[in-house]
Amino acid sequence: MTDENNDQLDENILHLIETDARLTYTEIAQKLSSTESQVKSRIEELIKLKIIRKYTTIIDWEKFGKESYTAWVEIDLHPQAELGYDEIARKIGNHSSVQSIHLVSGTYDLVLVVKADKMRDITQLIADILAPFPDVRDTNTHFILRIYKENGEMMYEDRELLRGPFSP
Repeated sequence: MTDENNDQLDENILHLIETDARLTYTEIAQKLSSTESQVKSRIEELIKLKIIRKYTTIIDWEKFGKESYTAWVEIDLHPQAELGYDEIARKIGNHSSVQSIHLVSGTYDLVLVVKADKMRDITQLIADILAPFPDVRDTNTHFILRIYKENGEMMYEDRELLRGPFSP
C-alpha cells in the first residue's frame, strides 16, 4: 500500500475513533473496507508517532452526583524573549487541574480550561500560581455554569432542558 493510501486510511481511522474510541479493530475495518490487521497496524503506528495522544471518556459528573467546576482562564502575557509562550504554557500545564492550554488571538494570549472538584482550587490556582507568575500581566476567569455539549456530545436530553416560563 502506498503512503498516499496509508494517509487516507489513517485519516479515515482517526475520524472514526475521534467520534467513538470504543470501536474495535474489526468494526473499523468493516466500516473502511479494510482488514483488521491493517487497521491495527496503522493505529499502532499512529500511537507511536503520537498522532493519537490519548483515549478519553466524557463523564457527566452532575448525573453521577458529584460536584465539579470548570473555568476558562484567559491570560494576558508579556513573555520573556528567550522563553516565549511555549515555555510559559509548559510551566502552567504542569498543574493537574489545567486540562488544556490554547494560544489565541485577541486581547488575551492564552486560554486555559481548568477543572477541579472545588471552586476554591481554581481560585487558588489563579491567585497562587498564575497571578504571581512574572510574565502574567492580567487574567480573566469565566466559570462555566452549565455544559450543554462536550466534545461533540450533547449533555442534556431535550426533556431536561425544558423550563417553565420566567416570571420576575
